[in-house]
Amino acid sequence: MQDKLLARIEELDDELERTTEKAQNRSASLNQELEKREVLIRAKENAISDLKAWVEASDASLISLAAELTDSLHTEDSLGLLSINPEKNELILTLSEELLFKSGATNLREEALPTLEKIATVLNIQPDKVMFITGHTDNRPTGNRSLKENLDFSAVRAAVVMRSLIEDYGVAPNQLTLAAKGEYSPAASNETEEGRTLNRRIELVISKNQTSLMRDLKRRLDKL
Repeated sequence: MQDKLLARIEELDDELERTTEKAQNRSASLNQELEKREVLIRAKENAISDLKAWVEASDASLISLAAELTDSLHTEDSLGLLSINPEKNELILTLSEELLFKSGATNLREEALPTLEKIATVLNIQPDKVMFITGHTDNRPTGNRSLKENLDFSAVRAAVVMRSLIEDYGVAPNQLTLAAKGEYSPAASNETEEGRTLNRRIELVISKNQTSLMRDLKRRLDKL
């Protein structure tokens, strides 16, 4: 009986040793898994921080662009017409008809050229920026014999500005997009002369190139 008990004790000791060894191995494996999880968590936190920094840098670049344009155009009639749309990350520059064109005309005034040159200079040193050039009118007849429809008239004026930026000042065509809204997107009431004057305008909407923006965003999201 004593021999049997001793043998059983040895078996239990062996089983305890095996169980202890398994537990130690399991504990080591668990520690390794925890270390891996910690590495992954740190990597994800770093990727999120990088994404936040990229968004802030993108916003900062637009603010910097606004500052450059404001400084460059401080002597122009366009003073005070710069605004930022933070929701869409856009910079909006509004140029009045009086600055760019004579009433009813589609050819640029000589006085408009220095303004366009300054805008082109800023765009040329920031090739990651794109600009929508949108023509607007009031709801009155255009006063132009060959372009009686306001929508057509606004499109031609926007095209004239775009052509000048490309041909006269070397802006890359792929940075520019043409649009026309005629009388359909007024900035003020057409019931007053003051409102109609505000509505006769060219809007330049500047933002980061969406293709490169989404490509950069995807690359950063892939790290998460």
